[in-house]
Amino acid sequence: VAGDVSLADGAVGSIMLSSARVGGAVIVSGPTARAGDIDLSGGQFGTVRLVDGKAGEVRAQTAVIAHDLVVSDVSLASADLTAVKVDGNFFLRRSHDAPLFRNGRGLVLRNASVHAFEDRAFGCTGFRSGCPEPWPAGCNPPRSNCQRLDLNGFTYTGFAFMGRHNVRDAESNSERGLGEDGRDIGWWKGWLGREAYAPQPYEQLASALRSVGRPEDAVAIEYAGKDSEYETAPFTRKVFLIVDRFLVGYGYHPGNAMWFAAALVLIGVVVVRRSGQEAQLAKPGEPATVSALVYSFDTLIPLVTLRETDAKAEFTGWAGYYFFVQKIAGYVLATFLVAGISGLTK
Repeated sequence: VAGDVSLADGAVGSIMLSSARVGGAVIVSGPTARAGDIDLSGGQFGTVRLVDGKAGEVRAQTAVIAHDLVVSDVSLASADLTAVKVDGNFFLRRSHDAPLFRNGRGLVLRNASVHAFEDRAFGCTGFRSGCPEPWPAGCNPPRSNCQRLDLNGFTYTGFAFMGRHNVRDAESNSERGLGEDGRDIGWWKGWLGREAYAPQPYEQLASALRSVGRPEDAVAIEYAGKDSEYETAPFTRKVFLIVDRFLVGYGYHPGNAMWFAAALVLIGVVVVRRSGQEAQLAKPGEPATVSALVYSFDTLIPLVTLRETDAKAEFTGWAGYYFFVQKIAGYVLATFLVAGISGLTK
């Protein structure tokens, strides 16, 4: 079909366009438009516009849309957009109280690809409390009558709503620590947290935020992704993530390791002085505290020796046990610091 396939303010059964080629637009539009299921799977279309009206389940798996995909103020049973490819933008808009998706299958965007997306609640600047949000609420945690939101594999280069707000709104949002569209980082975390953890949605959102000049928000999203991973990780992975978080902030704050190292060195100084065995470290004309500091540093930092003679010192009793533990802690700190700086723990 070279032109459009359109239903405006009418009623039909199912619309079956699986594997079809429509050069123009597929349009279901109008407050009285009614359709059964809409199958666009495997087809190629210019534009798809589902605006107002009511329809059953929309299936568009592996469809290719050359321009935009618009879902606005329509009532759908659900939408499965698995592996759909949209060369233009994906618009998801809602202005009324009724949700866009009626049943538990909600909205599936698994492995879907769009240039950018715009989600908007008409009549609201950003997504304030009480705005009729277009996204399904998700099923995390699992509960009855939930609506699925599957974002795993969903890719986009940015956000179509960026730059569309007036200057006064943008400046006000910036002063309140919000994004240009009025959403703070908490909203983005909640959006990704509506379904069970998967790393890709966090990585994708972080990449998109960086592309629009919000690197700090991108790091916050990546950090939140690690926190979410912890919630579902097996025990051994949980232990690793706890250590990773406190020592190097999952690799995003490697400077944390320096504070831990400084604290351990100072504790080592106290142990030397309280052990009653500091005489073996004494150097002519050197304060005992300095000798203890050098020894504690040498014990903690692997492959670094400030004073060769310290290697011959042997502390016994509880002090000996402490410095054994400190040596192990030094290797752990060094390992996580190197891994964090190199990005291996991100």
